[in-house]
Amino acid sequence: MVLFEDSAAVAGLLIAALFLYLSHHLNKPYLDGVASLLIGVILIIVSLILARESRSLLMGEGIRADTRRRIRKVVESDKAVLSLMHLLSTYQSPEEILVMLIIEFKPDLTTADIDKAIDRIRGEIKKEFGRIRFVIIQPDAFDDKVDPDVQTYI
Repeated sequence: MVLFEDSAAVAGLLIAALFLYLSHHLNKPYLDGVASLLIGVILIIVSLILARESRSLLMGEGIRADTRRRIRKVVESDKAVLSLMHLLSTYQSPEEILVMLIIEFKPDLTTADIDKAIDRIRGEIKKEFGRIRFVIIQPDAFDDKVDPDVQTYI
């Protein structure tokens, strides 16, 4: 972003210098006004692009849809998992991603089995996706006695 902003500033200076030279050399003072208009257009374009980028940095940016699908496939292919209920992600830095998963595990698993499955899933995700550094997994047990319209989390 800084390089882009500085490049726009240099382009503005070059336009101003070129049109000021042409204005004096050709004795056409309106060229100075044309330069101002061109610089204004550059500033508007740059401000729109920077506003869009800043918004994504401030609000948090999640992972791409194809990465979400691949993570879902990894999680749901594990023998202990019934389904991936929710997947939340955010970039912590350009090279660091945090992922939170709420996973519905099979009802017959013990706590030790769920712990092993969590470690296994976390390891597979980190191995396949190098930029994902933090994987938080919230288990949810399947309970067929619970009303399906009301979701509860352990």
